[in-house]
Amino acid sequence: MKRALAIIVCMVVLIASGCKPMEEVESSRNTTVTQQEIVIKQVEEPARNLLSVRGEGNVVLKPDLVKISVYIETQAPDTETASAQNTEILEAVMQLLKDYGIADKDISTEEVRISPEYDYTKGNGEIKGYDAVNTLSVKSRRLDDIGVLINQINAAGAMVQNVDFSVEDSSEGYRLALQEAVKDAQARAQSIAEAAGLNLGTLPLKITETGTGSGSYIYDEAAAGARNEPDAVSGMPLSAGEYVITARVEAEYQIVGISAAEPAQ
Repeated sequence: MKRALAIIVCMVVLIASGCKPMEEVESSRNTTVTQQEIVIKQVEEPARNLLSVRGEGNVVLKPDLVKISVYIETQAPDTETASAQNTEILEAVMQLLKDYGIADKDISTEEVRISPEYDYTKGNGEIKGYDAVNTLSVKSRRLDDIGVLINQINAAGAMVQNVDFSVEDSSEGYRLALQEAVKDAQARAQSIAEAAGLNLGTLPLKITETGTGSGSYIYDEAAAGARNEPDAVSGMPLSAGEYVITARVEAEYQIVGISAAEPAQ
C-alpha cells in the first residue's frame, strides 16, 4: 500500500514540474535538426544559341632532315661466320656514313639478331645455317646528294629500306598552322551565319585545339624524274619535296540575333 502511494506521488510531481514523455523529447530534437538544415538552390544559366565550326590550317615547309633505315643480312653455315660477315659489312657502312659527315649521335641500332635457318624438305626441319641481321637508323641533314650515299650503302652489301624526309623542328610551323586554322574557323562561321541570316558575337566563346598537329611528306615526282638514271655518281633519283604541317581547331560562336538582311541564296 505504501509502495503504490509513493508511485502516485512521483507521477503527480512529474506532471506538476512540466516534464515531457520520451516520445515528445525525441520529436523536439528532430524538429530542431530540421530547422538547422541548409537549403542549396541551384541556379541554372540561361540557354545560349551556339554555332560550332571546325577550322584547319596548313603550312608548307621545306624538309631539312632525312631518315634512312639500313638493313644488313648475312647467311652462313655457322653463327661465327654469319656474324663475322655481318660485322664486315657493318664496318664498311659505318665508314661510308662517317665520310658523308653523319655524326655518331645520329646513328642508332634498331635490331641485332642471329637466328637459325631450317630446311623442311625432309619434314623434320633441320638447321641448314644461320641468319645474322643488323638494322641501323640513320639521320642526315645533308639532303641534296643523299641518293649517292644510298647507292654506296647498297653497293657495300647492305640495303636501304626506308627513306623519310621531314622537318627537324616543326614547332614554329605548327604555331603558324594554328593561326591559319583559327582564321579558317572564323571564315566558316561567318559564311554559315550569312547563309542562315544570323548575327554572331564578334569573338568566339571557346576555341579548342583538336589533336597535336600532324605532318605529311609530299613527294616531288617531277623533280625526281628530271634526274638521270641512278648510278654511282648521280645517286638514286630522290627529291626532298615538301613537308606539310596541319593544325585543327573547333570554335563556338554565340548567335546574338537575326540579321536584318535576307539570308544568302
